[in-house]
Amino acid sequence: MVKKTYLTILIICIFLGSISQNSEKASFEPLAKLILKTNSGYAYEYSSIVQQYLKQIGLDVSIIVEDTFNFDSYLKDSTCFDLAVIQYPDRVVEHDLYKYYLEGAQYNIFGITNDMPYCMENELILKEFQETTNFADGCCVIYPWHDLVMDYILPAFPLFCHRLYAATWSTLMGFNMRWGISDCLPYMEWSNYHKGQESLTEFIDSADHWNEELSVFPDNDFSFYSLIMEDLLKLSPDYHALKTGVIDDWEQINESYFSFHMREGSYWNPSYNTTERNEESLDLSSAPVMLGLKGKYSNGENQEITARDAVFTLLLLGNEITNNNAEQYEWLKDIWVDSEDELTFHIVMDGNPVTAELEPYNLIWKSLNYALLPEFFLNSTQETITSTISGIEMKGIYQNISNSPEWESYTISPFGCGKYMLDYYIQNSLTVLQKSSYWFEVGAIDGTAQDLDIERVVIRKVESYKLALEEFKEGKLDRLILEENSYDRKMFQFDARFCVQTRIHGPMYLLVFNLNSPFLGGEKNYLWSSREGRENYTVGTSLRKAVCYSINREEINVKLHDGELLISDHLYYTTCPQWYGCYFKYRYDLEKALDWLHVEDGPNPYLSTTQTVNITIIDTVTYTETILVTVTVPFISPMLTFAVIIVMISLRKLTIKRENN
Repeated sequence: MVKKTYLTILIICIFLGSISQNSEKASFEPLAKLILKTNSGYAYEYSSIVQQYLKQIGLDVSIIVEDTFNFDSYLKDSTCFDLAVIQYPDRVVEHDLYKYYLEGAQYNIFGITNDMPYCMENELILKEFQETTNFADGCCVIYPWHDLVMDYILPAFPLFCHRLYAATWSTLMGFNMRWGISDCLPYMEWSNYHKGQESLTEFIDSADHWNEELSVFPDNDFSFYSLIMEDLLKLSPDYHALKTGVIDDWEQINESYFSFHMREGSYWNPSYNTTERNEESLDLSSAPVMLGLKGKYSNGENQEITARDAVFTLLLLGNEITNNNAEQYEWLKDIWVDSEDELTFHIVMDGNPVTAELEPYNLIWKSLNYALLPEFFLNSTQETITSTISGIEMKGIYQNISNSPEWESYTISPFGCGKYMLDYYIQNSLTVLQKSSYWFEVGAIDGTAQDLDIERVVIRKVESYKLALEEFKEGKLDRLILEENSYDRKMFQFDARFCVQTRIHGPMYLLVFNLNSPFLGGEKNYLWSSREGRENYTVGTSLRKAVCYSINREEINVKLHDGELLISDHLYYTTCPQWYGCYFKYRYDLEKALDWLHVEDGPNPYLSTTQTVNITIIDTVTYTETILVTVTVPFISPMLTFAVIIVMISLRKLTIKRENN
């Protein structure tokens, strides 16, 4: 009888709880129902938390997860969303403000149009920025742009920049993670042996993948290529142009015209054929050399690096036959080797090919930061004339040149003018590099004369992070890229045997506003607030400000990332500390959020209707990409819960009394 009574009470409680929950739902009348689109991973985690914060100011947000490649490109063609959380940019390119924050821009996912208030001013400032080739002057231009966009237009709200961590043994001197392995190697040396180490002239690194197809146009971030090749122009981690690389000087003739000088006395490494080599092979100098399309080869002393190589490399980058991303070099208006000096070449640029006049292009420095290619080997003697995407004619490049035996041999046995030469590799296993005695021996970091104490670099393919972690602990690896939230990373930081370094990594996460959203934008972008002191703000911008002030990034950072991420306040380079000065910033302030919701004079109707929401922070360490299932649990009010407990205690006492009797 008592068991039946318990069951009856439980059913009644669940029923009453459901009624209570439905009643509470019915009492919540949102100001607007919004759609937030995102994809998996951290973007979904942040979206879930943003959804909860926005409920506090009366906005009901539904999340739609899109499993879409190039998500920001997808958003540009989609109108069925109000908000989006993206990793920005989601491709491996250096993002150009001109490609994002202008009407008609390639990646204008925000819906910016010039007829919106302040958007013409935005375009004028960006035009000035694009024409500013001096880095320091560019900072002075970007500051007012940021304040204008973030205060008066507000197309997006920056969230976080993640970090990359690397652990090395503390006996390794000279490694600086911000500069990377290639630029640090001339300064690196071992002070002593570490556990498991067999040689003080060897460095063992790892990669979690193997490039099945090597490329004439390498990914500069892939350590294998960055060691055997040199960039045409060196950049510091803060994007300052340096005179410590193959280009050692330049002169600006006018706003759109530069002349560049190549380092004298620098030579291409030997064009060794390494396809038959393995760990049993004789010294690398015994390998046969390959002939290029002109029938020429390099022995390390007969092919000097000249301006022809620089011009050839840049023409290849601008030619659609040889580069699928040739549009990134549309700014290259003209280029040629100096008629009197084979180490000097000239560039005329046009930052806006649509207009008749020549205009500067401030990303020229980043565009020159590319692996230099050997003209003597990859160019042909054919008289075929082809053109770059900007119309510069070039001779020797023809359709399907990449299928020629010489180009194919170059992808199998690549060589450059870098610090190391490819010795041999074992497919899906390892790559072995030997130091070059032909490198020009100038350190990129400070320009001082440097030699290589590390004579041999081994890059091993290790399939899983767990396996790489164990091998690093045993001393079989000298460096390990760590998982951001890993327990081991924090243990390494407190272990004197190791050194842990970090740097800002890649793109930021961004909350995107659709400026055509009926609630957050649309016609409200053209209506001015009637609030006293806010007459210069549109209703749409005011509502977007309310969203920004309602999100507590500090709380998310502490609870989700132990406070270690960089809270981003700028829409530009996340890797440049210069951009993180005294900018217009949004910090969590619920009262401000509700105040910006109110766009008309008179009493604020929202200050007394704040929704009380307990923010739930999801643990991303245990997050896996699975089918998302939402479980609704009936809400039981505290008073009802208390009453149920009293009833059940009374029944329990009655049961005990009956049993005793």
